[in-house]
Amino acid sequence: MSLRKAKRRPVLENLELADEVWSRLAGDDGGGYFDALRECLESLEGRAREAIELRYRDDRSRTEIGQLLEIGEDGVKSLLRRTRELLRRCVEKRINEP
Repeated sequence: MSLRKAKRRPVLENLELADEVWSRLAGDDGGGYFDALRECLESLEGRAREAIELRYRDDRSRTEIGQLLEIGEDGVKSLLRRTRELLRRCVEKRINEP
């Protein structure tokens, strides 16, 4: 199982190059991405917001989130997928606004 898990992790052989690329593309403030994401997160409501907070702030598993929100694991997976897509579109919209 540990070999399977290791396969799923991205391999970063040159962290200095990754930092350089990030700095060039995002700049010191994340190119506004962090501010846009923060604003988009604040606009979330209900289960979507709860699920995102439980997953990424509290590092809860899908099983735990499902129990807390009283939905199945597949429901949590779908909710997280839809919410991440919603956040992605929201951030892109805010970044591309004049």
